[in-house]
Amino acid sequence: MGVIIVPLALGLLLNSYGPLTSDSAIRMAFATVAGQSVAIGSALAVVVITLFRRRGLGEVALFVIIGVVITLGALNAMAEAGDMLLTRLDLVAQTNLLN
Repeated sequence: MGVIIVPLALGLLLNSYGPLTSDSAIRMAFATVAGQSVAIGSALAVVVITLFRRRGLGEVALFVIIGVVITLGALNAMAEAGDMLLTRLDLVAQTNLLN
């Protein structure tokens, strides 16, 4: 739920369904970063819970690998959100110059 549902819900709730403005671009970028932060926290929580329940080494290794994959994907999504924010802000600035 913390890896898929919460980031998706934040993205849908804070998406800009109207004209692109600097405020909406920043809001969408922050929604992406917040959602991915929740995903990283959820992955870390699953690894910690697995460790505290004293599962076997194979199961712990599996959850650590899954946690690392989720974390790397989330960090990549955060970097893409930053790039997309710069692109959107540049587009807003160019549109304002044309007006």
